[in-house]
Amino acid sequence: MRVVVTGGRGFVGSRLISALHEAKHSVRSLDLADGIDICDRDAVRAALVDSDVVVHLAAWADLYEARRNPIEAVRVNVLGTAVVADLVRSSGLRLVHGSTACVYGNQASYPSPESAVPNPTEIYAQTKLAAEQVVQGLVASHNLNATIVRFPGVYGEGLRGSLAVARFFERAVADGALEIHGGGLQASTPIHV
Repeated sequence: MRVVVTGGRGFVGSRLISALHEAKHSVRSLDLADGIDICDRDAVRAALVDSDVVVHLAAWADLYEARRNPIEAVRVNVLGTAVVADLVRSSGLRLVHGSTACVYGNQASYPSPESAVPNPTEIYAQTKLAAEQVVQGLVASHNLNATIVRFPGVYGEGLRGSLAVARFFERAVADGALEIHGGGLQASTPIHV
């Protein structure tokens, strides 16, 4: 299979590319680090030539950075997804869209079932939900062949230091004191990459 991974140099994307190579698939990375802006239709179109599947993981993924720069988060996460999804559709390819369990936000019960109504509380999660809606709209109106995957908190070697799991590990190793926000009743379902 010939796979394009957007965000291929990121935390999840780089691991996916390694796994796809090990499984003997042909893989191409499409990443800002490769010099390609996800919103550049011509560059994205060129990267999709001779591929079968696009795994769309490119995102403005840092919650704190999204708070500081919401316009860029919307541009990359929503417009970038629209560009990728529309080009995948017009090329007759399959799309696997990476989203986040953060779209569930605060729910009455935990863990939240997939049927829970999204209730995002942060700009990052709101942009990811909007991106899902773009994909769903193209599925409904243009028969885009797509699957949406909502990743929970992903952790592993090379994890961004701003994430709670990384901060917990760092603090536990340093002095054992963990900083807990809120009432301490929060729960998380991290998954190892």
